[in-house]
Amino acid sequence: MDVRHPEIVEKSVDAIESEFGRLPNVVINNAAGNFIMALERLSPNAVRTVVDIVLLGAVNVTTEIGRCVINQKKDGCSFFSISTPYARSGGPFLLPSAMSKAGVENMTKSLSAEWAKHGMRFNVIAPGPIPTKDAFGRLSNRTMHETAHMLSKTVFVGR
Repeated sequence: MDVRHPEIVEKSVDAIESEFGRLPNVVINNAAGNFIMALERLSPNAVRTVVDIVLLGAVNVTTEIGRCVINQKKDGCSFFSISTPYARSGGPFLLPSAMSKAGVENMTKSLSAEWAKHGMRFNVIAPGPIPTKDAFGRLSNRTMHETAHMLSKTVFVGR
């Protein structure tokens, strides 16, 4: 499903409801896109693409399912938005994704208050970087192990 387009999201939600006879109980906003490079090297279209996938995709899916829950007076739904720590801290070479994920986090927090009366629950999950060679190679001149160890020091629980 291309979450950038509300009409596709609407048709997809209708298809889910037709296939399973109900709306989902759990929604995971996890659509993502990113170009790990300096902003000055990105075209306006590249930035727009990341924002459209990450932020507007989450808005489109959440809005469509939320409206259906409200209109059907369904007994709630749980929304989980997958984010990243750099949504709050920023970071080099990550601007389109960082600003989009910050928007997703704020949408999630805002709707947790706005739609609680409809039994909807919202949570953000921000697991941090996943140690893959390509991602770490672009973000740090340290080895993947060194970078992961350094980043683990920023997590209070140590995991």
